[in-house]
Order: sequence, then C-alpha cells, then structure tokens
Amino acid sequence: MPGRRPLTSETGAPVSAPGLALEGGRGARRTRRRAASAPTPTRSDAQADLFADPQPGAPLDVVPGDILGVERQMEESPAFDVTPQMRYLVPAEAPLAGVPLASIGPASRPDGYLYLMADADTAAAWRESGLPVDARQPVVLAERPALLPWIATVAEAAEDATPPVVLKLRRMLVDGMLEPDPDHTARLGAPCYLLTGAGSPVDAL
Repeated sequence: MPGRRPLTSETGAPVSAPGLALEGGRGARRTRRRAASAPTPTRSDAQADLFADPQPGAPLDVVPGDILGVERQMEESPAFDVTPQMRYLVPAEAPLAGVPLASIGPASRPDGYLYLMADADTAAAWRESGLPVDARQPVVLAERPALLPWIATVAEAAEDATPPVVLKLRRMLVDGMLEPDPDHTARLGAPCYLLTGAGSPVDAL
C-alpha cells in the first residue's frame, strides 16, 4: 500500500503484523486461557458397611449365636429384669380361717370360699404373715367339691401320718388374682385355681 513502510526487524528482515481474523478465514487470534477446573473428587474408600459394626445402643455384647450368653446377660441386666416379685396378701386383707377335718364332708356345689392345704408350719406362717402371691410357685386353691378328693390325694402321697391343715378364705377377696389350674381340676374333679396375682396389685409386707 502506497505511503506505508513495511515493518522490519533490527536485522532488516520484514516482520509480519499480528494475525487478524479475516472474513471467511482463521487468524492467529490470541485466546484467553481457561482456568483449570477443580478436579472431580474421588472416593478413596468404599462406603462402610452399616451392618458390619454393632448398632449403637445395643444392650448385649455376645457372640452371634450364643443363645445361652444372651439369656445370661438378660438375667443379669437390670433393664431386662422381668422376675416377678414375691407379694403377700396380709391377714387384714384376706384372713385365713382353719377348717377342722371332722367338719369336711361331701359337697356337691361350691360355697363362697376357696380352700387350700399345707403342713402345720406353713399354714401357721400364712395365717400370721399373709398368703404369698407368687407366679413362680403359686398356691393352689380349690372349690369345696374338690376338698375331699384333695385330702385323700395328699394323705396317699404323705411320708408320715400327719394330716394336712385345711384353710379357707372368701373367694371375693382373691377373684382378680386367680388363674385356672387345669391339672388339679382334672385330677380332683372340681375347679381349682392358682394364686398368681393375674396383674392385680397387692401390697407387700
């Protein structure tokens, strides 16, 4: 182009001008370097197995499959203490009356009492301190028609000739504390019951 001198270097060699993008062509356009993006985080370890370790709050620490160990720890742990407590029906709540053996005869129907038997020492303790209400070793009570067969059964099994002591108490005082006793009922031919408490609160001495 007239009037313009070509650019030259210090040695006199022509130098081309910075390349520009021409219409329809590609020039050596200077481009801005893109900032390097942050590397995608990678997981070095696989997710921990949530079921591999004991769960928080587990009450027992035993080897899997050790059923006896589980039962032992449940018995020793206060949180699993489900042993029923010994309670007593105090004499003021359920007085026991003695029944002379000579007065016992056949009975075809029940009366308003339930009857129980024990040796002399046990019967005296019950009358003085109260009748135990224990689901583990419940006292057996029977209706009047079962009394004669019961006395005969006890006499046959006794090792000595000491007759049992027969006691009675009003049924209405213990109605909510009884559970059926099918074994004695079948053996004696009349309804019998177990004094387990059946969920009714009884004041303990």
